[in-house]
Amino acid sequence: MTEKPKALPCPFCGKQPHILVTASVYAIECDPCGATVAEDCYTMAVLKWNRRAPDPEALAPSAHIIEAHKSYADGNRAPWVLDRLAQYADRALRAQEKAGG
Repeated sequence: MTEKPKALPCPFCGKQPHILVTASVYAIECDPCGATVAEDCYTMAVLKWNRRAPDPEALAPSAHIIEAHKSYADGNRAPWVLDRLAQYADRALRAQEKAGG
């Protein structure tokens, strides 16, 4: 018997998503960032989700990025905060492109 595929961590924030099942839809969602994929077949939903996901280690934020994110969440819009967040976003996009997503 073939094992069901498992959803990889979120390609945007690295957290593990959860799967919601309704009568006709399988939705894979990430609560922290809101990323969502929905399909009428479990396997297709997971494959679609995983196709977008780069290597989780490539998305691991540095201490500087975490500091910038906390400052931004506290309302700090200083240039250094925005620059670091942009650097993290660029790194995540390059990792996703490298992974074929």
